[in-house]
Amino acid sequence: TNCSRCGSNDLYTEAAKVGNAIGQYCRPCGNRWLKWIDQGKYPDKRPKLETGTTDKIWAASMGYCAHCGLSEKQMEFLGLQRTVQHVPPFKVNGHDGYLIPLCSWCQQNSAVQMKRLESLITRLCKKFSIND
Repeated sequence: TNCSRCGSNDLYTEAAKVGNAIGQYCRPCGNRWLKWIDQGKYPDKRPKLETGTTDKIWAASMGYCAHCGLSEKQMEFLGLQRTVQHVPPFKVNGHDGYLIPLCSWCQQNSAVQMKRLESLITRLCKKFSIND
């Protein structure tokens, strides 16, 4: 399998931080979501948000994505979904952080950017011999 973005075959696999899947990632370009392999039921799966939470968050933002500013009508036309994102990320603070409204496009891109940032921090820590 090669990366759909850069064509590299330098791929690695790691378990999802939350959930029950294994993801395949590209080392050179940081592309992720290449392949998810379902690992079946997982007892420590992240608990779902309360029913209606997404609607409340989107209503508070007057129906606009917090990152790109698309309206719900524009998102519907483009086939995008409404999502919410934890700030800080769920793996850091669970459901105790803030939630912001993001369209599915921005949600996916933010995950890619977070992975790239984590990779950069890891490389810099190694390069300058910094321990967490």
